Amino acid sequence: MRASGASLLVIVVFLLLQYALARVSGVDVGIRTWRYPSGRAWTIAIVVIIFAASGVEGLLLEHGLLAAAIVVGVLATLAGTVCWLGHLRGIRRDLETGRGAM
Repeated sequence: MRASGASLLVIVVFLLLQYALARVSGVDVGIRTWRYPSGRAWTIAIVVIIFAASGVEGLLLEHGLLAAAIVVGVLATLAGTVCWLGHLRGIRRDLETGRGAM
């Protein structure tokens, strides 16, 4: 199984476990934040960054370019952090204006 396939499998398992935890405990976290309109674009950007970085890192590692893969990982982490901050800022804006989750 390639690195991108393994990453996708891990994400699917994580989402299923999160759903199961929410059903058992009654506490739902994570996915519900996609419902805030102002933060949705940032969330989509985070998902794109995760898949793109995973694919590029896999290709670089297959070609033996460990240092380049590490640099891509660091840049993806920084970009993901910026997107997450934008996501939270959008949710805060929705809550302040009363445009709660849809």
